[in-house]
Amino acid sequence: MQALRVAVAKNPLAALALVALAGILFADYSLWLRLPRVNLIAALLLGGLSLWRPRFQYLVLASFFSFAFVHTCRLEVTRLHPLHSILKLGQRVSFEAYGSFTRAPMQPEESGDVGRREARFVASKILLPTRNRSVVGETTLRVWLADPSFVPVDGQYKMQGTLYLIAPPWNPGGYNAKVAAERAGIVAECAAKTLQLECGDALGVRLRLLSLAESCREWIAAQVTLGIEAETMPATLITSMALGTSETASAAMQEPFRDSGTLHIFAVSGLHVGLLAIIGWMFLRPLGMPREWGVIILIPCLFGYAFITGWRPSAERSAVMTTMMLLAPVLNRQSRLVNGLGAAALLLWASDTMPTFQAGFQLSFGVLWAIAIGAEYCLNPLRRFTELDPFLPRTIARWSSRLWALLRRQIAAALATSLAAWAGSAPLMCYHFQALSPIAIVANIVLVPLAFVSLFIVALSILCGGLHLGWIQVCLNNANWLVAHAMMWSASGFSSIPGGHFPTPMPDFESRPPFALSVLSLPSGQGAQLLQCSGKNWMLDAGHADSYRRTLAPFLRNSGITQLDGLLLSHADSEHVGGASQLIEHLHPPQLYTSLHEPWAWDSPLTSLQQLLSTSLLTTHKTLTAGDSLSLGDARLVILYPAPGDLHSLADDRAVIARIDYGPHRLLWCNDAGFIAEKTLLSRLSPSELRCDILLRNQHSADFSALDEFIIAAAPRAIITSNTIGDIEQRLPARLPTLCRRLGIRLYDLSQTGTITVQAWPKSLVVKTWLTAETETFAAREPPVTPVP
Repeated sequence: MQALRVAVAKNPLAALALVALAGILFADYSLWLRLPRVNLIAALLLGGLSLWRPRFQYLVLASFFSFAFVHTCRLEVTRLHPLHSILKLGQRVSFEAYGSFTRAPMQPEESGDVGRREARFVASKILLPTRNRSVVGETTLRVWLADPSFVPVDGQYKMQGTLYLIAPPWNPGGYNAKVAAERAGIVAECAAKTLQLECGDALGVRLRLLSLAESCREWIAAQVTLGIEAETMPATLITSMALGTSETASAAMQEPFRDSGTLHIFAVSGLHVGLLAIIGWMFLRPLGMPREWGVIILIPCLFGYAFITGWRPSAERSAVMTTMMLLAPVLNRQSRLVNGLGAAALLLWASDTMPTFQAGFQLSFGVLWAIAIGAEYCLNPLRRFTELDPFLPRTIARWSSRLWALLRRQIAAALATSLAAWAGSAPLMCYHFQALSPIAIVANIVLVPLAFVSLFIVALSILCGGLHLGWIQVCLNNANWLVAHAMMWSASGFSSIPGGHFPTPMPDFESRPPFALSVLSLPSGQGAQLLQCSGKNWMLDAGHADSYRRTLAPFLRNSGITQLDGLLLSHADSEHVGGASQLIEHLHPPQLYTSLHEPWAWDSPLTSLQQLLSTSLLTTHKTLTAGDSLSLGDARLVILYPAPGDLHSLADDRAVIARIDYGPHRLLWCNDAGFIAEKTLLSRLSPSELRCDILLRNQHSADFSALDEFIIAAAPRAIITSNTIGDIEQRLPARLPTLCRRLGIRLYDLSQTGTITVQAWPKSLVVKTWLTAETETFAAREPPVTPVP
């Protein structure tokens, strides 16, 4: 207790920040603290009491209720907004809104869609003509602009378009855009069709400054890549690191940094701002400038840098935190990192409490707190390896010995700092990203100094660009080209070390079923399923290449899948096989199976499957035909279609149709089968061979499918189907829901339920939906007698 009192006395702002954090958390998760009036009255009473009878305890309680009140008000703006009661998830309605832009169009941070830009719009009034409703009051909307050249000005706009609520992730492990938007104060998003300036604001400077920042970013990007524009990788890496434009970096480029635990190099974080502060002081110190004046110059530069990079939350946090550290000596205060972190947190929460729940906010403060608390403890065991021989007087030690001791001290300090930072970030990485990278302890020791060198060269290049010293600038950028390659080579080397990174799925306290088939909800026309049985993991199709990074890889990481035992590709449609090359590269399935008709004889060499089969990634490739079967652990996959004579020009008509047998349970995997395939199966097989408990289907791209006679013959108890309402070719047939109701078949629409998991137990089948959190149990029934093929 005495040690706690001493710690609070030394770091009072840190103590207040912890209490404020407790108030925010209680307000977010506790119902009774969502009463803003109660929180406000308690905060005012305790604040007045602390002024009348100054005691730290009263101030602590006042801090608790004050920030609970602030957070409750923020919750009312987003989570309790009237739009949530007017619209349902997935609904898109026409709207008309009046308001102003608060953020100029920028490339979205979490989206790989380069064709559109994101802006922020605060609407004072929203009209919904089709609902005969209106919403009055400030409503923050995320606006998607199809025209990348549009630059808004300050003033009141009239906007028309389509409005909809932000959807949560459709599959486990995916990026939760709904929660992220809520934490950013965004209520809904819209696609703008028309924008009309109603009344301009001649005195408004906000958007002008934001446009100026965008111009500065473009100028800086041009300067730091002068002479190396043709080199895509180093140019992208340098601009991403200098300006935080991580969305311009490809997934393949970011992957080694993510796996080695050094992805923070791509984002403007405390690392970048801190390194730039050091670089700035290196420029100012030779001028003989006093420390106080240097701080006065550096702080505006740091905030200017954060503004130029887009004033992203990470840049704002970093600038405030670094400012707290720089100001302490100037104000004749001892610079304590823990106390400075507390002051920075209080300042940030006073303006907005929602970033508390963002992974970046938690990692920034968690890592620095861990360094402040644990770096010294990590360094103590290493001290005896860093000092000179204690029996050798320092005055007679050789210069080489002193230099070697200095180098050992620097390495030990870097190792201790990296170890403490990794320990502070590890729990958060496991929670937010279901991944852990122990190799980051060593990787950061190498990559952080390289990042410092790269940023130093960037600063010199920008200075030379301002002085029009083009030839020196080109030389510096080519030196940075070498540093960028060294960073990429180092990240790739560390990420390839066995055991350097691994997934850490969230613990599942439910008993694991002996058989599980997860059907992912993917964009129009795509398909991918994960089959787990008897410790074996098989992928059935792999979706499109674009969906691998956004959906499939996070899903597999969340499921704890580090190795596949096999991959079965139904047909050579890019929406089903496009992600296979990345899947094989990362999870190394030893077996690949395709239909005997794939690749099709007249397919172009540029098709996804042709390119996959031409690479050296494969170990075993086998083809399947009707009558073949595969052992998937205790389950058996029986191929029903196609046969050698099923030569059809459309890939959907050649897709593999298989029956998965596990004990008394049967699942019929139909893929994109349509009229031809279904009629062929009806003519070749008896009803007992088609009979199933669950039927899985995707929509045929250009033909009738889910024929009534086929559904009646298969007699499923449930159908899991894709559905794309906005695409007539991929839309669920209107007659299928009617048929299912008439036959008593449960219909699951992946576009409404998200991922569906079918769990097979000895006496039951359990179907669970991810998005709607439904669970339905089907009792096992005796399987029909099937002739042995």
